Amino acid sequence: MTVLGRRSVLAIASLLAFVPLWGCGMKGPPQAPVVLVPAAVAELAVQRLGDEVSIGFVLPTANEDRSEPASLERVDVYAMTTQPRLPPERTLELEEFMEAATLVASLDVAPPPEPEEADADGGREGEEARAETAAAETPPPEADAGDEARRQGDPVLLTEVLTPEIEVPVDPWEEERERRLEQEAEAREAEEEDGADEPERPVMVPLMTPPLPGPLQREYLVVQISEDGDESEGGERIVVPLGVRPPEPPPAPEVVYTESTVDLTWELPPGVRETVQGPVTDDPAGDGEDAVEAGGVEAPAEGDVAGDADTAGDADTAGAADTAGADGTEGPAGAAGSREAPSDEAPASDDASVEDEAAGSDEAAGSDEAERDAGGDVPGEPGAAEAGGGEDAPADDVEEPAAPSTRLESRPIVEWPPASTYEIFEVSESDEGAPAAPLRLSEAPLEAPSYSEPRGEYGVERCYALRTLDVVAGFEVRSRLSPVTCVTFVDTFAPAAPEGLTAIGSQGEVSLLWRPNDEEDLAGYLVLRGLPGDETLQPLTDAPLVENTYRDVTAEPGVRHVYAVVAVDDAATPNMSEPSGRVEAAAR
Repeated sequence: MTVLGRRSVLAIASLLAFVPLWGCGMKGPPQAPVVLVPAAVAELAVQRLGDEVSIGFVLPTANEDRSEPASLERVDVYAMTTQPRLPPERTLELEEFMEAATLVASLDVAPPPEPEEADADGGREGEEARAETAAAETPPPEADAGDEARRQGDPVLLTEVLTPEIEVPVDPWEEERERRLEQEAEAREAEEEDGADEPERPVMVPLMTPPLPGPLQREYLVVQISEDGDESEGGERIVVPLGVRPPEPPPAPEVVYTESTVDLTWELPPGVRETVQGPVTDDPAGDGEDAVEAGGVEAPAEGDVAGDADTAGDADTAGAADTAGADGTEGPAGAAGSREAPSDEAPASDDASVEDEAAGSDEAAGSDEAERDAGGDVPGEPGAAEAGGGEDAPADDVEEPAAPSTRLESRPIVEWPPASTYEIFEVSESDEGAPAAPLRLSEAPLEAPSYSEPRGEYGVERCYALRTLDVVAGFEVRSRLSPVTCVTFVDTFAPAAPEGLTAIGSQGEVSLLWRPNDEEDLAGYLVLRGLPGDETLQPLTDAPLVENTYRDVTAEPGVRHVYAVVAVDDAATPNMSEPSGRVEAAAR
């Protein structure tokens, strides 16, 4: 038996340790290199304000795979003016768009700061120092695009002025369209050669005019470029219409404020769009007036139908009271004026009676024409039937209530653009003294030329301005900013007069008590005193009282005094309320 030495055992153990590695020596498929592409910009918004277009967004802080920080070197903004066709053209790829568009702006983005090493003790001093350094190095949002490079997460606001040169359209699909037309022509020629022996069929031309190109539009696109030069499209492509005149701004708003609210009103700007078709309102009265105004048709009332079937015959004969004899024959139409019910035993009519009845009908017709000329109700006419007709009308012939009016459903054949709306802004200055971006006050556009909000702080100036907003082809077009109206709120509103004043005389004094006021700016109360018959009362206290009670120890015993209380606020120039109701009392 061979005994291995210690060195031999170690050598064998080392060889056995490498055996698993020999089995995994095969190479796997090559892995694709990781390409970091910055994510799309956030909060992308494009607005047309008069003859200017503002482009705003926030620089990304991460990549498309959500890794941070973003591999972002710069951001380019492109714009292209086109005149769309029907049917719409193919959407351009990113490279095609960049080649045909114009570079509006290019912003360099500074690389993210390198993470600093923490303090040796790991305390909060290092974190606070890093936060202060980052805040000092970050430029303000209002900085120009030409200033130092922006940092990831910074907001960006660019402006492009719409000049006549910008409104010249480009056609990046022209070569593709011509090539497609050539291919279609070649295909038709080939079909004609194949079917040369067949009789030619007439060409069917549609009876319609070819569609015209749409209005000019300018499309904006933001592109992110990574540190490796890879390009990615940032957000959606936003279109701004150019073939429309921006609306005019309203005049400067008029500002009126109360103790609790601020009310703004303004006049309509010239050329404002107004509502063309209003909503159809209900007609609770049932008179049909609203229905006629709204384009509906008023339904005839049941009382307008001439006559009743039992007394006036068939209603379809315009109210003629058809009288029937015993033999079942219908009576003459001239007897319609008579409301007498036929008897059970009516004599047979001979020729003479027929002639007499015909003559009577002629006379009745003549009298009817005379009454019609005079403006009266004619027997047998619908109006006479509604009113009850002749003298022998039955008692149960009661006029029924008019039926409610009906409206016909309709749809306008012309789609009118929506009415103009308004946006109200607060205009202020930044801390550096430069004008800051206007702050929109209303969440939604205003349809009426008025706006109300809670009153601001007293002694502070606030400035207001307006814009007119029109919707064109689904896009919002805004006017330039209106003239600004500034107002400084001054407290000129006095508290309410105290109520419930009561005076009780006792030994050597008069005690006063009243209900407290609930104004937030209440400073206190002043107590007034005088003699009966005095028009003016004099204050007993130099400073306002905080409590709603007072003891007059200076009252002369046995002499009746008149008391009143006024409330005072804490304004710079105090406002006093009207005096409370007067009371009389005397000390004992």
